Amino acid sequence: MGGMYEGEWIDSKFYGHGVKTWTDGSKYKGQFKKGLSHGFGVYQDHAGVLYAGEWVNGQSHGYGMQTYEDGSCYVGQYKCGLKHGSGHFQFWNGGAHAGEYFAGKMHGFGVYRFSDGQRYEGAWREGNRKGLGTCSSAYGETKSGLWDDNFLEISSFAVNHTRVLDAVQVWMSSNPLISAF
Repeated sequence: MGGMYEGEWIDSKFYGHGVKTWTDGSKYKGQFKKGLSHGFGVYQDHAGVLYAGEWVNGQSHGYGMQTYEDGSCYVGQYKCGLKHGSGHFQFWNGGAHAGEYFAGKMHGFGVYRFSDGQRYEGAWREGNRKGLGTCSSAYGETKSGLWDDNFLEISSFAVNHTRVLDAVQVWMSSNPLISAF
């Protein structure tokens, strides 16, 4: 992909500070080493996606922030061009995830707040709820247990805390010894 470079050179390669502009309008401004983005820099592609952060050998690597054309924003760690490590992703629709990422996907422990008020706290695998976790609705209903591909499995771990609390309250109000106390 052709383009233009303005900046420092060593041995016929981009080296030091510079600006690389591609013919499609994408642009990188920052540090270079041996012709590649390396150090701190800001890249904006032709669609408006912007990454500001650390680079190693031409890939986002280390700590950075990426904003998307829909208004979503991720702040966190990168490895070899992908979200990897701890991060926070604020989605365009109001949802948000804070937790661990692996190879670009939510993976490990994380907390996801949905735009409708739901909240999931627990294990993630390859972008899906998988493993032990708790999901709370905006109305206070809580379900805990083992999750598999975003669905709560029927297991001895699954507990509907709202129904348990309602049952205890009914029992307490019907028991004359407790209701008098």
